[in-house]
Amino acid sequence: MVRRLAAIVMGAVLAAAVAGACGKAGAKDGGGSVGLSPTEGWRGLAATQSIDTREAARALLRRFGDSAAALAPVSFAGSARSVLREGDRVVASLDETFEIEAADGAAHAVVQNSRDAGRELYAKGGKVWVRPRYGKFHRRAPSSPDEAARALDDAYGTLAAQIALVADGMSVSDGGPARGMGGRPGRKIVLGAAGGKVQSLDGEAILDDRTGAVLAARLEARLALDGGRSLELHCLHELRPLGAAIAFPGDEDAVDTPLRSTDTEDREELLRGLAPPIVKTTKKR
Repeated sequence: MVRRLAAIVMGAVLAAAVAGACGKAGAKDGGGSVGLSPTEGWRGLAATQSIDTREAARALLRRFGDSAAALAPVSFAGSARSVLREGDRVVASLDETFEIEAADGAAHAVVQNSRDAGRELYAKGGKVWVRPRYGKFHRRAPSSPDEAARALDDAYGTLAAQIALVADGMSVSDGGPARGMGGRPGRKIVLGAAGGKVQSLDGEAILDDRTGAVLAARLEARLALDGGRSLELHCLHELRPLGAAIAFPGDEDAVDTPLRSTDTEDREELLRGLAPPIVKTTKKR
């Protein structure tokens, strides 16, 4: 949903640095590199005394719809910071926050960042309410059958994105039984640096026994880039029980825009204040 905006506002320098660092995602296990495939199924941990660290690493890449959605009604809160440095000088940085609420076929997602950009979406009953960081919601039919699902995956996906950057130099070890999300049983995994371009890495995650969803996670890493540059990554990730029903926007906060597309909304957010809007609402007489 807002990843295109984040890539643009960070600028070409950071985008190029991240692209060069990504390479092929993998994880260290027993001294060997293994590919990470987020689509593989979760076998469950409740009947085991230890965890398959390869499967645990893959679980960190799974999308909201493939894991945390099974725990609905559920809420998610996350934050991330990316800092590109050249020596001690900060070249670019971005702070982001993420929120999700999901229950009974309804959903709400909010993404905001320190460059004054973001997006908010509600979805229920074949309709979505979408707006950029400010202004009224645009109430319309989804532009595609999976628009809401993609928005939730995007808001949820920062941990996976950062793990993909450091996976080639990441170690994973079993941290023993743990609990998260109001006491759900799970397993802790401990993340560390295993060499390569990963200069430092400190993190941990609690995986749900039944679904493999990441109930809570923390990641702090520093990645060496070409040209003496480095990329610092910080991420917090937490699932919580949903405390109340999702409150949808009222009619006073929304306008019907049935012909409006997501491309139009992205264009208007990026050019807000620089160009007139494509779609103008007709004033009632």
